[in-house]
Amino acid sequence: MPSVYFDGELDDIGIWNRALTASEIASNYNQSFIAPQDGLIGNYKADETDGTDLLDNSSHGNDAVLYGSNGLSGRD
Repeated sequence: MPSVYFDGELDDIGIWNRALTASEIASNYNQSFIAPQDGLIGNYKADETDGTDLLDNSSHGNDAVLYGSNGLSGRD
């Protein structure tokens, strides 16, 4: 199986421990997540301006480290 890489940018990343309904997806689309949300276990705004660390803005403290990327770059 060939390796496939995402070639793009991500912002405001949310990870839930359950499937979301179509209505929940629509209400969260293209905006920052309003916490707390049922089942939201990781909320990464990706507002950091450099480095490879992503801070979790949920109440769970699931900070992340980016691997295999150029890291975060100068966004305001």
